[in-house]
Amino acid sequence: MNKRIFSTDEKKSKKLDTKNREKRDLPDEKEIRRLSWMILMDRTRRARF
Repeated sequence: MNKRIFSTDEKKSKKLDTKNREKRDLPDEKEIRRLSWMILMDRTRRARF
């Protein structure tokens, strides 16, 4: 009985951990905006010359 409860708790904690890790790996909106802006400027620069 105790083992079963412990294992389910462990699974839950692992799921939470992976969710937090995914959030950490994803770049935030500011970073995405900055990168997209840089890519956009690079494209326009290439198109001009």
